[in-house]
Amino acid sequence: MKKFLIGIFIIAGILQSCNKKIAVSKSTKNVDTLTQEQQLDYEYAFTEATRQMLFNHYQQAAKLYHECLQVKPKSSAAAYQLSKIYLMMGNKNESLELARKATEINPDNIWYQLQLAKVFDKFDKNDSTIAVYSRIVKHNPDRADLSYDLAVLLAGNDEPKEAINVLNKIEQKFGVSENVSLAKEQIYAKDGKIDEAAAELNKLILKFPDKIQYSGILAELYASHNMNDKAKEIYQSILERDPSNLQALLSASEFYRSIGNYDKAMPLVKKAFQNPLMDINSKIQVLVGYLSDQKVFNETKNEVKILVDSLLEHYPDNIKVHTISADYFVRINEFNKAAEELKFVLNKEKNNYVIWQQFLYIQSELGDFNLMYTFSKEALGYFSDKPELYMFYGLACLQTNRAEEAVSALQKGLKYADNKPLQIQIYTFLGDAYHELNESSKSDQAFDKVLQMDPNNILVLNNYSYYLSERGENLDKALDMIRRVITKDPENSTYLDTYAWILFKDGQLNKALEVIEKAIHTGGDENSEIVNHYGDILYKLGNAKKAITQWKMAIELGGNKESIENKISSAKSE
Repeated sequence: MKKFLIGIFIIAGILQSCNKKIAVSKSTKNVDTLTQEQQLDYEYAFTEATRQMLFNHYQQAAKLYHECLQVKPKSSAAAYQLSKIYLMMGNKNESLELARKATEINPDNIWYQLQLAKVFDKFDKNDSTIAVYSRIVKHNPDRADLSYDLAVLLAGNDEPKEAINVLNKIEQKFGVSENVSLAKEQIYAKDGKIDEAAAELNKLILKFPDKIQYSGILAELYASHNMNDKAKEIYQSILERDPSNLQALLSASEFYRSIGNYDKAMPLVKKAFQNPLMDINSKIQVLVGYLSDQKVFNETKNEVKILVDSLLEHYPDNIKVHTISADYFVRINEFNKAAEELKFVLNKEKNNYVIWQQFLYIQSELGDFNLMYTFSKEALGYFSDKPELYMFYGLACLQTNRAEEAVSALQKGLKYADNKPLQIQIYTFLGDAYHELNESSKSDQAFDKVLQMDPNNILVLNNYSYYLSERGENLDKALDMIRRVITKDPENSTYLDTYAWILFKDGQLNKALEVIEKAIHTGGDENSEIVNHYGDILYKLGNAKKAITQWKMAIELGGNKESIENKISSAKSE
């Protein structure tokens, strides 16, 4: 019972505040004439509706406020409360109608006017919102907060001059304040009036000399508009006054980094890192800035390494630190060290998908497909709906002679792949997997699917045409595809070798010799397969002696010794 009585007292207070403004008006045209019974019904429904509101039972409250309006159609309080409920529930049209009704019945009530403005704002009716706020401010000249809100609305509506006028009136009435001056500074800066923006900040610097942050904002203002000499002068002044100020150190270091003065930037970063107020996340954020820009990283990688090492020393078990260390090693192409760092992270945190993805990418760079196989399979145990993981798993299977397993993994990956580049990659590996299984029709279908999505995919055009030549099928199609590749990359020995081999299979031996010799002269002399093909073409043209020389070189380069020696023996016996 006590709890219920407290609720009644609260509700009575709300009733009183909602009805207070109605009594101000001397007119009776917006007042309903009720019998005593109707008045009691109204007050009961309103009290119960408000109680339901307090317990967030909005549907029940809305029903009761509707009953209030049926009994008392000119109840501005019920219309106002119902408008608030509808707005919360996303019914903007009904909310607007009721807010208008409340303000028409009782135009002097500020809360009703604010509700109307709020609804207009939800409709993005900026002009209407501003018009309502202007009326409110006119009748409440001593409410600086309302005038400030009006200025913000005007600024957001691309009316900077009008916004400044409102803010100036606040300042004239109440004096210089932080909110007003900062708002004016932002408006002036956005409007390109840098001197006026700086003047507002200087007001704050004069009024609040102990608040060094305003000098920092002024320096950032100048820096953002390439007024570097002025910015530099202010940063120097700040750091002379307070050499250990963390925000000043970070802001100044960022300024010097932005203008390429790393000799100035890095000592400030190091000093900031030594500040006990700088938390680990802030330190990592700074390092990310240096790691994410290759040009900046190239100039500062030694200093960045010192900072990364210091974090590892002070936070040896922090997975974020080991992740940033991995990023550093990737940047300098030390993938083995990067992999070790990410292994540490994955031993502690299995549910971070990005780490798994980065680790598997590194394994692809290292060519460690056995490790990629193990980790991609484990990762899928945590993220069974990630197509990239199926792609890595399929690639690992393909590279470790598990073609059937590769097909299964890649087919699953296709079910989840929702972007074209990933689909292209998966179909490419799928084509290779089917080729390994001698399922030529399915291999061709996969490659055709890639070329439908990406007609100029050089890798697929090359591999597809080579596979066709190996089978001796569709050589015209193979020639057309490889010629498109050569047009785009005429000096690539691998692609030239494919072209020569298709010509060889098509019986165009002299042209094949011309192309394979070009492949040899563009780096192919160090590739066992290309040198082996060179020998095959020479032999077919009747130059057995030179062919045997090339085959022997192919063996020295790591070619299949047994297969090539059989060709040599056969050539010598003829």
